Amino acid sequence: MDTQTLLLFLLATLAINLSPGPSVLYVTSVSVSYGLRAAIASILGMSVGIFVHVIAAVVGISALISTSATAFIVLKYIGAAYLIFLGLRLLRTSPSADQQELYKLSTHSIRKLFWRGVLVDLFNPKIALFFFAFLPQFTGSSNGSYIQVLGLGCIFIFTGGAVNGCIAWAAANGVNKVKPKARGWIVRWIPGSVLVGMGIRLSLIEP
Repeated sequence: MDTQTLLLFLLATLAINLSPGPSVLYVTSVSVSYGLRAAIASILGMSVGIFVHVIAAVVGISALISTSATAFIVLKYIGAAYLIFLGLRLLRTSPSADQQELYKLSTHSIRKLFWRGVLVDLFNPKIALFFFAFLPQFTGSSNGSYIQVLGLGCIFIFTGGAVNGCIAWAAANGVNKVKPKARGWIVRWIPGSVLVGMGIRLSLIEP
C-alpha cells in the first residue's frame, strides 16, 4: 500500500470515528456519569469489540453477515436491545448513585464498564458491514491481503480510540463546569434517551 492510499484511509477513518454513533454517545455518557477513568476502560473494551470484527473480516465472517439476512437481523436486534438496555439503565440511575459511582468506582465496576464497551461494538452490525464494504476499497480486492486487512483494522481501532479518548476527556471536564441542578439532564436524561433512540433506530436498519 502506498503512502497516499494510507493517508486517505487515515482521513476516512477519522471522519467515520468522528461521526455521531453508538460508540461516541456511549463514551460520552460514561465520561459524564463516571469520569475519565471509567471512559478509558470503556474505550479499551470497545477496541476489543472492534478487533473481533477485524478478525471476522480476515476470516470472512463479515461477508457472511452482510450477505445473510438472518445473521444480520440477529446481530442487529441483539445490538439494538443492548443499547436500549444501557439507556434505560442510565435513566433509572438516581443522582445520588451517580455521584457515589463517580468518585468510588471499584475495580469490579471498571471491569463491568470494560465488558459493556466490548458488547457495544461487538453487536454493532454497521461495524461488520464497514469492514466488509469499506476495507476492500483500500486492499484492492473483495478479500484483500490478510495482513493488509489486519493492519488497516488496527489503524481504525487506534484512530477510534484516540478520537473517543479526546471526546471522553472533553466530556469529563465539561460536566464539572455545569451547575449541579443541570447535571441530572446531562448525566442521565440526555445520553440515556439518545441511547434508547439509537437502539430503536438500529433495530430499523435494513440489511
